[in-house]
Amino acid sequence: MIAEASRITLDRSWRQQLAEAGIFQKFSVPGPHVVYEGGALHSDTALNVHRLFSAPETLNGMCSALLRALPPRCSDGVSLVVSHPPYGEPIAKKFADLLGCKAVIVPDDPSDSPSTWSNSIGERVLVVTDEVLTGGRMTRLISFLDSMGVASGTHVIALADFGAPSLRLGRSVVSAISEKIPLWSPSDCPMCAAGSCGKRRIEL
Repeated sequence: MIAEASRITLDRSWRQQLAEAGIFQKFSVPGPHVVYEGGALHSDTALNVHRLFSAPETLNGMCSALLRALPPRCSDGVSLVVSHPPYGEPIAKKFADLLGCKAVIVPDDPSDSPSTWSNSIGERVLVVTDEVLTGGRMTRLISFLDSMGVASGTHVIALADFGAPSLRLGRSVVSAISEKIPLWSPSDCPMCAAGSCGKRRIEL
């Protein structure tokens, strides 16, 4: 049985700050648009993590604010911060630095690394990611942690929550930006139909 989940979002000033810095981006024809999940989904909205990672003060401030937004019970006693490749690694390391603990990156197929958790049963972890889109990758990660007996808590942190059903995750989502974004198949993408080019590929 999945407990009721919710969304916690930082003050909208963060959304404005990230937009002004070109980190939270919305595209329009004839500019580029975003390709997610190996090209299966297209959108006009993205969190530009490359720009975020080149702005360490912004990243540090955002991660600190997200930790403060967590209920105390969710950050107290955390011994591992867990995320997934490719963009989760620098984010996990930043949260681990702030919490004074270790960061671990779990591969896309978590079953490839069960030995990583052989000495982690009973440890408390915090799961973080750059953005949640459909929630599929995070759901697999959380399910794997649960199967290994690792306490993954009641909340996950996503720098951007782009509309994944929080109940699917079975966790409350704490984010700097929470917005349901448009997602299209390639054949239905209005930006492709209008000739938008220069797509930037983001794997989730």
